[in-house]
Amino acid sequence: MGKTPLLLGVLASASACVASGARGAELDGFAGILRQATGDDQPTTSAVEYRQSFTDHLAASFIWLNEGHLQLHHRDGQALQLWWRTQRGGPGLVFEGGLGPYRMYDGTWHDDGHFPVATHRWGAVASAAADWYFDNDWFAYLRLNRVEAINDFNSTALVAGVGYSFADRLGAAPFGYDGAGAGGAPRWEFDFLLGPRVPNTHPSPQDKSDAFGLRAAIDDHVAASVTFLDVRGTTLDWHTGTATQLWLEQHLNPSLTVGAGLGALFTTVPAVPANFNPAVSQISVQSSSLPFLVTAVTAAYTAAPRWLVRLVWDRVAGRFQDCDIYLAGVGYAF
Repeated sequence: MGKTPLLLGVLASASACVASGARGAELDGFAGILRQATGDDQPTTSAVEYRQSFTDHLAASFIWLNEGHLQLHHRDGQALQLWWRTQRGGPGLVFEGGLGPYRMYDGTWHDDGHFPVATHRWGAVASAAADWYFDNDWFAYLRLNRVEAINDFNSTALVAGVGYSFADRLGAAPFGYDGAGAGGAPRWEFDFLLGPRVPNTHPSPQDKSDAFGLRAAIDDHVAASVTFLDVRGTTLDWHTGTATQLWLEQHLNPSLTVGAGLGALFTTVPAVPANFNPAVSQISVQSSSLPFLVTAVTAAYTAAPRWLVRLVWDRVAGRFQDCDIYLAGVGYAF
């Protein structure tokens, strides 16, 4: 569970940025070719990123990075980077460099089995990029990423990306409301979500899952949620659980909100015998209550004053197996 300091740092840094009267926010994504330092594999790499400007030359970003499927490795994770830029938002050409910590989840396999061992390690990501900002708030870029890992393989990636700047729309009031208090934005939200749960295994079977959640807005940028998850079709680990999460959220425009969350999933999982071997396919059927650490990103689009569409990407970090839960559904605010 050692990734807690990084995620708390992400939330604290973003909160400080929001409180300082944020100068601009960007959403972007990239994809490219990754080169492993110790092998000949050349998988693709991809990421989604949220960036926030502090000044004309300093920015910070939160990145969910996927380093592809290498031989006997499935590695991804979350990184926080501090950026220096020649200018903020163009238009025109902008050069920038970034550096920060990287918390990685690496599913590794034994040569004689399919069962993965989830290893959670630390590293750093260094980046250099050239961005081109257009006049219509869109931008494109080329970036070189270098990952230096502790007790894991290093990698280098050349990627291309595209993004959108919300500099002139940041902090806008939610759709259909003119402020807090009487007649203001509702503080509670009920969500019904569906989607697949994908374990970090090889192969990676998809199990159907659904979720019922209650979310409460603490203020304009902080929310808390309780979510009941039900997963069907699993054979080796948990089937149901309750997640409690704290969220940092940002209104990018009157309809679109994004956020990052951190919390715990309380569930019942099979107990692990003292002589457990991850290479075998069966474990004890005894049960024990166990909390997992859950990190997440979310986006919500408000289509009407009380109805919205919400997307949630949960990462559940377990003892021997990590998994992703991709959820989409509707919410009602009240």
